[in-house]
Amino acid sequence: MPLDALRFFHRDIADFLESILHPKEDPAAPPPKEILKGITKDEVLRIFGGMAKLDLEKSLAGGIGIFGDDGARVRKNSRAGKNTHLWNPVTLALGLNDVYRVPMSHLKKAFATQADLRPWKAAWLESLALLGE
Repeated sequence: MPLDALRFFHRDIADFLESILHPKEDPAAPPPKEILKGITKDEVLRIFGGMAKLDLEKSLAGGIGIFGDDGARVRKNSRAGKNTHLWNPVTLALGLNDVYRVPMSHLKKAFATQADLRPWKAAWLESLALLGE
């Protein structure tokens, strides 16, 4: 058929234009990822375990707040037990540097190379800027 012989219904053109101007969310698309509040104890031990001269596993297992009352500890929800605590890696790293003298270069390298720390990289860089590092 020649191009000038093609005919379209007005409603089809309007629907097509509407879909371009106001796209609907794809129901098959994966749901948006939940905002992360912290990393698990296993991730903390894997990332920061060998950096400080302390028994980090024992400190985390106690469920107490490291570096203050709550410090680096955050919870998944108010009903969570001590084994479901999450830890803020930025606060934890800054505390390890301040209290246990973990070299800042080791911590910077961890945030640059560890995939688990990518969501907190912006907060880490902001903290470094505030500290003048």
